[in-house]
Amino acid sequence: MSIIKNNRAKQVGTVPKEKVSVEFWTKEEFKKVLSTFKIDDYYEHYSFVIVWLYFMTGLRVNEATALRWHEEIDLEKGTITVNHSLRLKNKSNGSLGPTKTKAALRTIAIDSDTIAILSEWQQRQKELTQMNFVLSYDSSPTGKSTIARIIKRHAKLAGIKPIQAKGLQHSHASFLINEYNVNPLIIKHRLGHEDINTTLSTYSHLYPNVNFEIASNMSGSITYKTAKEKLTKFNGNQSYKI
Repeated sequence: MSIIKNNRAKQVGTVPKEKVSVEFWTKEEFKKVLSTFKIDDYYEHYSFVIVWLYFMTGLRVNEATALRWHEEIDLEKGTITVNHSLRLKNKSNGSLGPTKTKAALRTIAIDSDTIAILSEWQQRQKELTQMNFVLSYDSSPTGKSTIARIIKRHAKLAGIKPIQAKGLQHSHASFLINEYNVNPLIIKHRLGHEDINTTLSTYSHLYPNVNFEIASNMSGSITYKTAKEKLTKFNGNQSYKI
């Protein structure tokens, strides 16, 4: 409309993107944390399941706290289906809402160890009462602050750096990349990213060995023989002496 003569957005220019800083536990650090739990104790068993589930699935914090045994967990098929995200105002006031994005609606496969741990935890819960939420010790869903305290407490006991609860999702991605060199598209699906660029911008630096692996695979792949006699008539534009 020419009310403003100068485009202020053009004057500002492109805002540079900062590289995402990812805090995560390595496999060895995770193992140290696991060694601090005494699962004979009911609350420690509950805490162990929380840390294990996040590390081994890559679920977002509110996705895992929204999981229910009969609706989202299939131990026979070995799958977890993400349908909701938990909105928790306080211990007695919460609701299931939509996931962060449409891409977050997904079904992920879980390993046999996780199946066994979840199955054992389900039986432990039943000894007290019938519980609907997977991550619960008293029938109520688990809040972020509880998870944060568990992580901080056991990181200190293990003698490693504490991370945020969402850092366990990053830990899962790091684990898959460093241990199994998993394709970024699979990482994208498991973590529920809407755009592959999100996955690549966050985790591309965790693929340090791929560059050398490519170079190693290229070695010797092209065989050749050079000409015994000169085939061109071009002598070049420079004069030189041998």
